[in-house]
Amino acid sequence: MPPFTKKICYFLLPVMTLIFLTACSAMGEDGDVSDSNSSSETGDGFIVVDDVAHTHAATVVIGQKNFGDSSSNETSAYSVRTPYGNPTVVDGMLYLPDFGNNRVLGYNTVPANNGEWADFVVGQRNLTNSFSGSNEYQNNGVKTVTVAKGKLLVTDRGNSRILIYNRRPLFEPAKADIVVGQIDFGRSSTGLADNRLNLPESLYVADDRLIVADSKNNRVLVWNTIPTTSGAAADIVLGQVNFNRNAVIEPTAKSLNFPTAVWSDGTQLIVLDAGNNRILVWNTFPTADNQAADIVLGQLYFTQNEANQGGEPSDSTLSFSAEGGGLCSNGSQLFVSDSANNRILIWDLPLTVDDEEASGLIGQDDYTLSGANRSSGTAAEDTLSNPTGVYQFDDKLLVTDTGNNRYLIFESE
Repeated sequence: MPPFTKKICYFLLPVMTLIFLTACSAMGEDGDVSDSNSSSETGDGFIVVDDVAHTHAATVVIGQKNFGDSSSNETSAYSVRTPYGNPTVVDGMLYLPDFGNNRVLGYNTVPANNGEWADFVVGQRNLTNSFSGSNEYQNNGVKTVTVAKGKLLVTDRGNSRILIYNRRPLFEPAKADIVVGQIDFGRSSTGLADNRLNLPESLYVADDRLIVADSKNNRVLVWNTIPTTSGAAADIVLGQVNFNRNAVIEPTAKSLNFPTAVWSDGTQLIVLDAGNNRILVWNTFPTADNQAADIVLGQLYFTQNEANQGGEPSDSTLSFSAEGGGLCSNGSQLFVSDSANNRILIWDLPLTVDDEEASGLIGQDDYTLSGANRSSGTAAEDTLSNPTGVYQFDDKLLVTDTGNNRYLIFESE
């Protein structure tokens, strides 16, 4: 669509939305055919040819006009700035966290062409603003977002909180209804208690449980049901002996050090433990505080935590940047943003042993390589630079390519 026509559509959108407000509101609240959690678990799967001589190329770039661009010089309807974490797709609509611009970009359909404009924004008055704030309308650094039971849940990292929109936004502006991690919308301090958060990186919802990577507190918090009131207390803490601790200790099957991503199908729980360069897997969902994990990926043993196990990358090692990494699953495959190795690793499920080898690779020519943008220094359709998020839907994989200020869509082979 030409830019002039796109602008006309953008300005007409609020008017059109008001006309169809009743129908849209009903769909946003009750009419979700699927949400991000259920769709990612029951997707068609994603297959990558596991061949070190084969490089998997993206088909669409979001946030840049073409695959060769990686700048973040403007705030616009098509650009993103240092995006982080997982986006989500529900009923064909895309919700895209734009961390550096303090907003969520909304697309009425998943882009099929490079550089497409967003249709609406959440967290800002319009698509050219990037202000930060700590109220029910604004945020300070959006990371992973998800939709569950018709609600949009947003990781508002800079304000150490999770925002819950009881009806997922279909247009702008939107006001959050519930805040988790703070006692009200006007607060943004860090804290250590069963109802406080400290710079959380991501979240996930499974079987109505809200699972949050409370990253700077070195723990994962679990609410057995999605909170319906602000300031609600969590039910379970993992990685610490109780809700009043956030210590970093030597790695064990129970400890966590800066976890940055979580996923569950309601039975299994998977946590990306970035500070320990590993992934922990609970075969059954924890029911008690500080419960031990069953399987570790990225390390030979639970007691180890060196990046790439102290050597070069391989098909069973992990190395995370200071920002951590991301993960998701469709129930048959596990996808991991191995950020410091500038690649995506794919494991087939179920996982049965520690230090299991990955079955697929994106972003590098070989499992032993780790250079950003394949060491070329230039962004392209088959390169990654510090990827921090990954999301699978239908037969597509959506990767948050943070260092290149963009999102990439890969199609299954």
